This record gives sequence, C-alpha cells and structure tokens, in this order.
Amino acid sequence: MALCVASLCLAGGAFASWKSARAEDLPGEPLAGVELTTQRGTPLESREYRGKTLVLSFFFTRCPSVCPKQAKLLREAYEALAPDVRERVEVVFVSVDPENDTPDALARFAGKHAAGLDAFTFARATEEGTSTLAPRLAVFDPSLPGGAAPGGHTTAIYLFDSRGRLMQRYGGGTEAARLAREIRQIDSMNRSGS
Repeated sequence: MALCVASLCLAGGAFASWKSARAEDLPGEPLAGVELTTQRGTPLESREYRGKTLVLSFFFTRCPSVCPKQAKLLREAYEALAPDVRERVEVVFVSVDPENDTPDALARFAGKHAAGLDAFTFARATEEGTSTLAPRLAVFDPSLPGGAAPGGHTTAIYLFDSRGRLMQRYGGGTEAARLAREIRQIDSMNRSGS
C-alpha cells in the first residue's frame, strides 16, 4: 500500500480508470470557499477538522441503500481505531442534495447511522457550494444512473492528512479494516511531521 502527497497512489490498481480531480489540483483545504451547515444547524468551520486526519464522503439522506452502507463502513472503520487516534480524526459527510437535506434531515440521518459519534459531521452546502465541490472532488460519475442528480454521486471516500493534502481516494468495495489501517498510517505520518 502506498500513500502519496502530490499525486494519488492507487493501491491494487482499483482506480486505474477513475476520472477524477488530481491531488495536486486540490486546494490545501478540501472544503475551501464552500459554506457548510451541519446537522446541528451550525456552520462547519475548518478549525473543526484542521490539524486532524479528515475522512470525507458524499451522500444524501433519501438514499435507500448505498449511503447508509457507506456510513456503516465509516463507522466500523472509526470504531476500529484506538481512542487516541479517534481524537485526531474527523469524519465529514457532505450532502449532494442541498434542496432536500435540511439540518433536520441531516440530524435524522446522523441519529440513525452515526448515533453517539461526535467525530461524525453531516453537512450541506448551498446549490452553489455543491456546484463548487462537485468538479473539485469529482463527486458525480456521469456513467452512473442519474448523472448529476443525487443518485449519480460516486461512493468515493477521501483521506486528507492534517495539512489538507489528499492522501488516498477509495472507490466502492473498500473494507473497514483497510480504511482503519490507512487512517492509522496517516495519523502516524501527521504526528511525525511527514
């Protein structure tokens, strides 16, 4: 397994045909310039995840199957981490359906799929903010049913180090054990100053 700073090193060739934004094209702050509102109705400030390993995923609350499975995967990976590592990890889910995903809808989804996990934040941007993030992080896969509609979002999971550098991007089929292992590796790199 390889982690990279300025480019995506893709373990096992899982993303050989993935069309996405390149790591070197991303701003140092992955959510830069986008105002996000959390499930608590408060703004998501970058200080909440700055200096931590950021695990980022996209979802929508009306999703019948894939998004709840993604939340379960991330919960399992997070729970597999030692308590001291968990303190340095923030998991952020960003809605691709800002029209329907109000703070109340986000709170219901969070309560059902991440109950009791304070490190899990569910957030929404405005339509404009979603339009900014979508191409930056290659959120929608035009080959998926629904294209740019909420159902056309990818199942990508992004791992950013404490300095906001994209270290890994996963597609479907990622296992919780692998994700937890690589979060621990990034945490170790963060602490060593790499």
